[in-house]
Amino acid sequence: MLLHHAYGYALEMSPLREEHERSLEDRANKDATKDPETSYHLSPLPGDVYANSYKAMGGTPHAHQLNQWLSLALTVIVIGLIPWTTFLGLTLPARYRAHHWDLLWTGFDAALIGVLAYTAWAAWFRRQIMVATAIVAATMLFCDAWFDVVTSFGTGSEAVTLTTAFVCEIPLGIFFVWLARKIMAGNVEAFHKLAKLSGPPPSVSKSPILFSLLQRINELGKQESTNDESPRVDKDQN
Repeated sequence: MLLHHAYGYALEMSPLREEHERSLEDRANKDATKDPETSYHLSPLPGDVYANSYKAMGGTPHAHQLNQWLSLALTVIVIGLIPWTTFLGLTLPARYRAHHWDLLWTGFDAALIGVLAYTAWAAWFRRQIMVATAIVAATMLFCDAWFDVVTSFGTGSEAVTLTTAFVCEIPLGIFFVWLARKIMAGNVEAFHKLAKLSGPPPSVSKSPILFSLLQRINELGKQESTNDESPRVDKDQN
């Protein structure tokens, strides 16, 4: 049921459909005002439009520059975390008396309940936000399993935590990761079909952000429109 609502929304109710249909309608109205000999129709665009979509990233050079700065900042953070993690591994004690242990776990579980409830709501109403909530839920489930298992080694609750981790938390987290990827792949496939792009759609990991890709397609459509208008101008001049 959860997958049915999610995948159905990705293919049937994507916000890109409405925008694309408006674009097709405007193009059809424009073609109707032209002479039959000079009217044009947008042909299927090449598949490499995906590779060139970075030119329209965010719509402006400023937005693309912000994306580059964000990527650079995250790279610096990753590099900085490597020595920090190594330092913690060498200096942290194996045992530590933690305070507010009850508040820590009840707060975490309350947040997990909220994320799962929101994901259930998004699945029922086929909301695009379910991609984000599914990833958050999967991350929290993996973290829950990790801390439960690691902190229970050598204790009487070790068997219980291992069972809950490998029977419930980890499989459910894997399911949410698969579900999020399935929805994103459905969106890419739906966009690919609506935009009438040639060739098979790319994988999720190779697909650019769809709104930047849409701007790139619009640019190519305007270029084709300009090229097809040239014969009519020459004909009028003659």
